[in-house]
Order: sequence, then structure tokens, then C-alpha cells
Amino acid sequence: HLPVDVELWQTLWAQGAVPLHLGAFFLGIWTGGLLLMDRSIIWPIAAHALANLFAPVWDLVLFSSS
Repeated sequence: HLPVDVELWQTLWAQGAVPLHLGAFFLGIWTGGLLLMDRSIIWPIAAHALANLFAPVWDLVLFSSS
């Protein structure tokens, strides 16, 4: 989910978006492993939905100005 706008990407990079993208990469590796182990798309879909459910929480934790 990379932004197309270069200025937006530079702002997100400065705020630490790169670790978030690495997290998405490793989530993809993990869900791919789930798919290969079980041969069912249900578990990777559930893992992705769970990650999307907690995305606002991680956004608040990582980017809230204390």
C-alpha cells in the first residue's frame, strides 16, 4: 500500500513508514506460509483481516504525538 504521491511518501518516510511496510512484507510472508501449510485461503484472509483490524491501533501507538 505505497502512496503514489512523492511528497506524501517523503513525509511518511520521515515519520517511520518504512518499518510499517516491512511489517506488511513479513505479514505477507507469514500468510503465504499459512496458505502453503493448510492449502486453504481462509487462514491468510483471516490474518489479513486481523491485521487490518489492528491497523488503527498501531497508527495511534506509532504516530501519536505525546
